[in-house]
Amino acid sequence: MTDFLALLSFSFLPLVLVITFSTLTPAMGALLAIRNEMMLALALPSVANAGMALGLLCGINPEHELSLYGFATVTTLLSIFGASRIRNGASNREIYLAALFIGGQILSSTFSALSPVANSHVSHLLNGEILAAGSLITTLLTIIGTLIVALAIVNRNSIFAWCADSEFFMVGAKRYHLFVIAIYVVMAITITLGVATIGTMLVTALLVLPALWGNVGKGGIHTYLALVTGIGITGGIGGFLVALAIDFPPAVSAAVGIGAVGISLRLSLLRR
Repeated sequence: MTDFLALLSFSFLPLVLVITFSTLTPAMGALLAIRNEMMLALALPSVANAGMALGLLCGINPEHELSLYGFATVTTLLSIFGASRIRNGASNREIYLAALFIGGQILSSTFSALSPVANSHVSHLLNGEILAAGSLITTLLTIIGTLIVALAIVNRNSIFAWCADSEFFMVGAKRYHLFVIAIYVVMAITITLGVATIGTMLVTALLVLPALWGNVGKGGIHTYLALVTGIGITGGIGGFLVALAIDFPPAVSAAVGIGAVGISLRLSLLRR
């Protein structure tokens, strides 16, 4: 027990990082699920990964994290706005997002093959580099996460209206397009930073799994968001602690933990 507590003390910053993204990302996945845009949740981490690889291929110094993250965020935003401009039906949009998902995978591998620098860094993005988190980047991400949560709470009614019926909301809202752009910018920044720190797999798991298992068909949007956030935080923290205890990759363990908590929740509700 003493050894575990000592290990935990050295892993405090990575744990804070997991808590930050486990709080933010599931709610974003839930909002996309309400809007029937879960393919976007699958596509964006893949595109962010490709953006990282492209930035490294273009010569961005991997030590200049803000420049690299900014470049990847721009590529992610471009893919979002490309999807938003498709007006020829939901099926065409889903195909576009599916193409973004596999395209991101292909481009990541291609850019990595063309650049040894990209290859050495992108190869770690699947599982992330959680345990390598430094104090500066963890502090910045925690501050950014806190600001995002505060803004979401202040604007929750507008966000809920946008999710429920975007066309009706567009008629009654002032500066609708700026509002939508702001939401997608926040999502792009969060997902890109998540891919760079906790990894593509865990970001995708946080976006998709809580939204799936938290959809119990009871209560309103407040209940749904509370459930998905609870699943993300409980599973993320629990999986991370298990990884420390058994010397297992933390991103993999956290993703398994999220799935386990979600399944346990659904099973407990079925027994009632």
